[in-house]
Amino acid sequence: MATYRLDAINRCLDAIGESPVNSHKSGVPDAEDASRVIDRITKEVLEPGWVVNTVVKTLSPDLDGVIKIPPNVIKVDTVGRDKRLAVTVRNDTDGIDKLFAIKDQSFIFTAPVLTEVVYYFDIDGLPFPLQNYIAAKSARVFQESSMGSVALDSFTVRQEKEALAMLQDYEAEQEDSNVLTDSAYMRIVTGRNNPLARM
Repeated sequence: MATYRLDAINRCLDAIGESPVNSHKSGVPDAEDASRVIDRITKEVLEPGWVVNTVVKTLSPDLDGVIKIPPNVIKVDTVGRDKRLAVTVRNDTDGIDKLFAIKDQSFIFTAPVLTEVVYYFDIDGLPFPLQNYIAAKSARVFQESSMGSVALDSFTVRQEKEALAMLQDYEAEQEDSNVLTDSAYMRIVTGRNNPLARM
């Protein structure tokens, strides 16, 4: 069964003028290199956090006061009431990723923490606009590292920009942002003379 990973690998191979492969585990060295580039670029693209891979959730410590972090989490940041608490994800001496309080230099938490969690997903588990952008960026990076052709680079750069524009449109649609209600300043401006705001 064809996957988008295979399409992305073949897009990378096409960027350097190589023949496509029929499997993402073909054993062809260039295809294996392309697959590794796709994994790296997927993580880079997902790291800032998009609507599809970001969740605001409360993380609660276990009986030992530790908050274990699943391996598919890219980053954790505190939000809302806990925004001033600086945290990061660190690998403890037992080899398990845990939430780490930077100021206290401790893995121990005494209360739940409100966080924004950014998850990693394989390229096949993502919506098309993200898949398309990752494939386009991977093709450019792969071409630059394999051949470094200026002529080919201009073509792959254009494809990447078009894919990014499509992704940003998709993100804006998914966010359902509202300039009047999502901005604290605009809420003040639009509500200051509203009789309902004084009730």
